[in-house]
Amino acid sequence: MHITSLSLRNFRNFKKAKFHFQKGINTLIGENGSGKTNVFLALRLLLDDRMPRKIDLTDTDFNRVIGNWRGHWLVISIQFGELDNSEDCQVLSVHATGDASGQGGRLTLFFRPNFNTRKQLFDFSSKDTSEKTDETYQKILEGITIGNYESIVRGSGTGDFSDDALYKICAGDFENRVFPDPNDDDVAVLGTPVNHSELLKDFSCTFVKAMRDVVEDLKNPKTSPLLHLLRKEDKSKIDSESILDKIRGLNDDINDLTEVKNLTTGISTSINTAVGYTYAPNVKISSDVPNDIERLFQSLKLQVGDPDDLGHLGRLDRLSLGGANLIYLSLRLLEYERILSKHEKAAHFLMIEEPEAHIHTHIQKSIFKNMSPEKIRTQVIVSTHSTHISSASRIRSVNLLSRRGQFAEVFYPGKDLEEGQIDSIERYLDAVRSTLLFAKGVVMVEGDAEQIVIPELFLKVFGVSLDEIGVSLVNIGSTGFKNLAVLFHDERVRRRCAIVTDLDDSPATEVIVANAEKWKDFENSKAKGAERKVHLEDFSNSNSWIELFFAQNTFEVDFLRAGNQKTIVEVVKSIYTRKADVVRSLAKIRSGDTSVSNLEILRLAEKEGKGWFAILLSKHLTHETLIPDYILQAVAFAAPFPMDWRMLATIAQFRLEKMNATSTIANDLFRSFPQNLTDENAEDFIKTFKSAFPDDQLTQFITVQK
Repeated sequence: MHITSLSLRNFRNFKKAKFHFQKGINTLIGENGSGKTNVFLALRLLLDDRMPRKIDLTDTDFNRVIGNWRGHWLVISIQFGELDNSEDCQVLSVHATGDASGQGGRLTLFFRPNFNTRKQLFDFSSKDTSEKTDETYQKILEGITIGNYESIVRGSGTGDFSDDALYKICAGDFENRVFPDPNDDDVAVLGTPVNHSELLKDFSCTFVKAMRDVVEDLKNPKTSPLLHLLRKEDKSKIDSESILDKIRGLNDDINDLTEVKNLTTGISTSINTAVGYTYAPNVKISSDVPNDIERLFQSLKLQVGDPDDLGHLGRLDRLSLGGANLIYLSLRLLEYERILSKHEKAAHFLMIEEPEAHIHTHIQKSIFKNMSPEKIRTQVIVSTHSTHISSASRIRSVNLLSRRGQFAEVFYPGKDLEEGQIDSIERYLDAVRSTLLFAKGVVMVEGDAEQIVIPELFLKVFGVSLDEIGVSLVNIGSTGFKNLAVLFHDERVRRRCAIVTDLDDSPATEVIVANAEKWKDFENSKAKGAERKVHLEDFSNSNSWIELFFAQNTFEVDFLRAGNQKTIVEVVKSIYTRKADVVRSLAKIRSGDTSVSNLEILRLAEKEGKGWFAILLSKHLTHETLIPDYILQAVAFAAPFPMDWRMLATIAQFRLEKMNATSTIANDLFRSFPQNLTDENAEDFIKTFKSAFPDDQLTQFITVQK
């Protein structure tokens, strides 16, 4: 038995959301505040017997997007797969969903108005149009308090309340003020009431919070997985009487020690002298080595040591935090696997918040690659900010959370993809490329030069990094963009992806090239570039999340052609030491013939190597460097739209200060801008900047955003 999906309606920062889960390990990825902890809470309300049995939710648990929460329902629904034949599990079984095996099941928590309140809303919607006034409706809503709500857990229903149409049918159409008759609850959709407390006995559920003290949990008899494992061991083969006789004898021997008896006498005499015999308590020093098996087990302690110091074992609290976390997680998994093997529970769920806490990056990848469905039978759900864990996660087991103001969206990157596509994506998602799962938008490039220069170019020209505006730049390392870009789609990840590639047009005329073989290479590259353009356009057609941006030639040529001759001059000077070589190269760069300068910039890049040439180039970038149009437009497309006025104003202020420092603007114009940028004047600051500098790169960036 395992969770296949979780549906949320109006719960905290989820107006409507559906999560998909697989056997084994599942990953929740999302920025801070996207709702990962709320997902765990939703699951635990239905699965964790450590949670209060009386589920008391409040008005603050309703999503704020719905406005007035009164009358609305809050719904948490878990869909299960592969239910066993136990009586408790069968009350969850859904036989009306087309699942011929009957192995699918659902458990749903409804937090909704009580019968009388729902009847009042229904009666209102049944009135004649003339009686259905705004005043009457608002009066009904104002009379609803959280005390008018009830929590009920149901099993086996077919309803997925992330579906708007179903919600309107069952909870009501609040826009048109049409509400259902509470006497007509559809049991097939809502399910039948279940004994939640009894059902929880079939589940093992552990939540490991982010700010955890695993050492303390391992010491605590109530939470220690080590003690839980020991308690489950078959004690029938233990000669407990023999052990306990030895312990009783040891206690007696300690009590008979002369030093112990003398100390007891001394303490008694001191107390009697101080308070007199009437009030003095009787005292005795006595050995208390546990003399029952349960307490003996509690006295057992793990001895641990670091892997590179095999000869030493010590106390757990002397081990590194990462080591303690690894031991704790391993014990939890072992505990569940042992329990499951004895068929004591129908399902085991381990929920871990930020498992990367205190764990080395290499170990993060190893532990989660090894936690496959083939190796573990416990279903594990983790939330993470770690690119190492996300790169080790199977894309079909990832749920991606994205903040959208007062609510969060959920993306399921593996939806409707073929196995071959999924395999390709999972191979691509190493720790670097997996950053695309965390970004607001993505720019994909084909090579090292773009990967090195574009982030530095944006930083030097605008004063903020791509990370600061929420854009991740991903080097595909080839022109196989489609393998990864397939993630960005209405049905999967609804985030913008800009694909930046070269058309590889011939950089010079055949006459200037004057080399038959080289000209043939240029023409072949041009043909491949044109073919690539057609294939990418066919791939991205009608997909609003993907847009293509082409360099007419190659990155180096288009960078020079954008008006960056001054920067290239500095690069040439850093490449050559002999003056004659510098003069010869600069003459070609400054040539009025673009064929000549194009060939020279390509020769320089080939001479140094494209990656090293890009590093040299990035060292000479300034705020005056011109970003090629296709790159500026690509970043503008991928960046959040509309961008925050404060971010734009921060960029504008940076450019003003740089221009003023280099005397490219008059001081009186500089002083006309507010010197103290605030949240209140940010929008006006930008409008003034655009008006004063209509041709500035920031103005162009804002203009092309859409």
